[in-house]
Amino acid sequence: MKKVLIVFMMLLFSAILMSACSNDEKVTNETDSLDNESSNDNSNDAKTEASNEALLVGDGNGEVFGETFRTFWVDNPNGIEYWINRGLLKRDADMKNVHEDLAAKYEVSDDELTYTFTLKDVVKWHDGEEFTAEDVKWSIETAIKFPTAVDTWYAFDAIKGYEAYKEGEVDNLEGVKIKGNTVSIELRYPYGMFLQKISNFDILPKHLLGDADIVKLQQDPYWKKPIGTGPYKITEVKFGEYAVLEAFEDYDGPEPNVKKVLYQRIPEGKVLPKIQAKELDYIGALRNVDLVDQISKVPGYKVHKVPQIYNRYFMVNMKGSQKLEDIKVRQAILHAIDRKTIVEETFKGQAEVADGHVPPSFADEHNKNIEKYEYDPDKAVELLEEAGFDFSQPLKIAYYYDNQETVDLMNIVAFYLEEIGVKTEISLLKGDLLELIYHQADYDIIYAALSQPDPASAIQSYSEGSLMFQTVWDGYQYDQVFSLQEELAQTSDLEDRARLIKEIDKIQAESLYILPFYHMNVYAAVNESRLKTAGEYGNEWVDYKRHLENWQLKN
Repeated sequence: MKKVLIVFMMLLFSAILMSACSNDEKVTNETDSLDNESSNDNSNDAKTEASNEALLVGDGNGEVFGETFRTFWVDNPNGIEYWINRGLLKRDADMKNVHEDLAAKYEVSDDELTYTFTLKDVVKWHDGEEFTAEDVKWSIETAIKFPTAVDTWYAFDAIKGYEAYKEGEVDNLEGVKIKGNTVSIELRYPYGMFLQKISNFDILPKHLLGDADIVKLQQDPYWKKPIGTGPYKITEVKFGEYAVLEAFEDYDGPEPNVKKVLYQRIPEGKVLPKIQAKELDYIGALRNVDLVDQISKVPGYKVHKVPQIYNRYFMVNMKGSQKLEDIKVRQAILHAIDRKTIVEETFKGQAEVADGHVPPSFADEHNKNIEKYEYDPDKAVELLEEAGFDFSQPLKIAYYYDNQETVDLMNIVAFYLEEIGVKTEISLLKGDLLELIYHQADYDIIYAALSQPDPASAIQSYSEGSLMFQTVWDGYQYDQVFSLQEELAQTSDLEDRARLIKEIDKIQAESLYILPFYHMNVYAAVNESRLKTAGEYGNEWVDYKRHLENWQLKN
């Protein structure tokens, strides 16, 4: 009877996931086109004309919103920026090696403290102005003081003089110097991932933004039609819907074969209808289970798995919850939940049970020897009894994803726990999430997610200076992990990095401050009946080598 009930709940949860992608997401803050001539009724004609001759690219992450584009220096970046703008370097699709972009070459000092970038001789902004080293220096300094920029995302906090400059004690960032067309960046300490980190940093035009108010940078008119140095320039925008991109005639890199792109802002519920109508040639960053499954069944379309870490887990409130202080209780929770059945029944092969932070798709860094907690309710009860667990007190489970599939998943988890005698109390957090999660922390475990472009970033998300160790894990030292993370941060050799990542992941898995649930796959979908790509697909939130010069429309 219990098995039948569990399977029924799995099917119900799966059905809810399937229906999630059919619900239309309301498009808000829709405005007229920025072009005065296209702001009248003929804007739809422009869109139709473009769609007949252009590459049709979609983005469901809200890259066009309100009355401006999002700034390029935020934690949840645009996808469109990598079509219209660039940084000094680009990564490979697998997120490991880097290549020159705005930089013609780069050199690293023997002590790995100084990085010297020699810029390309002739690079132009889309408005015809020349790109210079001043743009690089100004961009780094401005991003450091920009309130919503994430300094650690670009490793700027490692630059010499960072703290004094950020606090306003000095007017110039000591570690960044320019001479002619070279930019040198001196670090306070070796940082092995510096090249990978800075490869994701967009350089912006000083001549257009140099006088802007940093605090109000998002409101600057520049973001209505950003000027970049990339292979495409924006020629038309209808906010909330689309942007028309055309090949930049003075682009210094390989010329793209496709001359026009219709970059569409598509709510998730609209993606499948667009694909079924052949109105979308390419879209990345897909995680919706049923949507990916449905796209794969549309004739002419193919989905490609991309190297990206997207984990779901339960974070343990080590500081505020005495119930889980004994590791046997944390082990018992994992044994109590049939994660394999949940994943198999609900995710259609698009996810896998997680044992650590690094999924098997990152073969070099994945540790196969991490202990696996199989579904074993009897073992769970035994561990709880050994730990002296108080079965009369409910286990408080919090979550903050306000959608039905998460609600049902929490109920399934609660069902499994209650089957071994553990009472549960489930609550949705609403309001200031940082305050509720890390400071008030009125829960025992909380359902959360981690999205990172590479294993090193995932491993270092839980470092000594992280918000978790300053709040809900305060007092629980990870001396061995902290030491290994410091070594990892200073190591640039890929083999040494892989070894350290495996070691750290194993120790973190043994501590169970985080109870791993599953690794979710991420996909890109291509209309291969109409579009030939370069065959490389990566994290859409990272500036990787897409080889757009090799993309071709077949008709």
